[in-house]
Amino acid sequence: MSVRIEFSKLQPSGFEDVISWDEAARYGDFHIHGYLRIEFNDRPVPGLGHFSEEDVCFDFWTHELSRVVQQLSLFPVGSYTVDEGEQGHSAYSFARNQQYLSLSVVSSEIGEGPSNPNYQQVTVKFEDFIKEVEQFFQRLREELNKLHSGAYEKWEGKHNIKPFIVS
Repeated sequence: MSVRIEFSKLQPSGFEDVISWDEAARYGDFHIHGYLRIEFNDRPVPGLGHFSEEDVCFDFWTHELSRVVQQLSLFPVGSYTVDEGEQGHSAYSFARNQQYLSLSVVSSEIGEGPSNPNYQQVTVKFEDFIKEVEQFFQRLREELNKLHSGAYEKWEGKHNIKPFIVS
């Protein structure tokens, strides 16, 4: 059982336009889009991008990955559904059962996204998921700050995107 989160091709965007990292630093209120791949047991989670797999909203997914960890760390059994409801996206149902975490792609409750019968109850160890999300945030911080000094902190502060805290 394994979890892997990879990303590349990070690009800041303003309201509708892709902007440079220098503009993003001046502008302050920018979003980040790029390629994001989440795998459970070598199976990529389908449909994360808006118009392509290189157009994933990092503002949305960093927030939601943190919420999955926060919410499902509270009790040994529970579930959390990520349902953006935008542009025909499916919803993603994370279910914790003791030390395991299952992911299913389900029909959106607020949009028109369908379920995916080929991605149901793909299970990993919850502890492995937590570790990979934590490492993802570390790698993302490093990469954004390589692209432009202070970019991560500026983006994180403006969008209230905080790495999760499990107590």
